[in-house]
Amino acid sequence: MKRKEKEKSAGFVVVRQRGSSWEVLGLRVWGKIDIPKGHLDAGESNLEAAIRECYEEARIAIDPSKDMKWGTTSYVCERPHKDVTIFIAMTDQEPEIGMNPETKKFEHDGYHWLTWDEMKRRCYPYLASAISWSQHVVEGGS
Repeated sequence: MKRKEKEKSAGFVVVRQRGSSWEVLGLRVWGKIDIPKGHLDAGESNLEAAIRECYEEARIAIDPSKDMKWGTTSYVCERPHKDVTIFIAMTDQEPEIGMNPETKKFEHDGYHWLTWDEMKRRCYPYLASAISWSQHVVEGGS
């Protein structure tokens, strides 16, 4: 019996600096907090999908040459039915919740700028390890 290939998704942990601390963008959905992410379209790379999804869901335009100061290093959240590749981007843009261009529906009902700890506590559990990884990278790890 042939095993079904896992779905592939990609997205960003989006951060901004406020004084000496960092804030993480959380998109509110069904009482939980998510990050801008979604499926890969045909022929799309993980990074291309993450950039597209970030714009579609939060109207934040990521320019890899200036907004990805930590490079294109990524973290993969492995789930039973899909793998989600996560990148890190920094912005000074304010999000705007966007409507999905395919379904014409809103996937999120708001956003918050959160501390690392708030984000880890409020996000979907499978994303917590990606948030911890992002914090380590942003705050001086590798």
